[in-house]
Amino acid sequence: MGNDYFKSAEIVEVIRITVTEGTGMSKEDPIKEVVQYWSKDGKFLFKTELFAC
Repeated sequence: MGNDYFKSAEIVEVIRITVTEGTGMSKEDPIKEVVQYWSKDGKFLFKTELFAC
């Protein structure tokens, strides 16, 4: 892994929460599992969709 692509890396503690989103009532709003990442002081960082349920 060369260092031409990133400036720094470090291990940090975050809160990881898995939730279900969507109503499943249409193709535009499917039910899906989402992983949310929060800082330890309660700031929302980002989320990722795992897969459609």
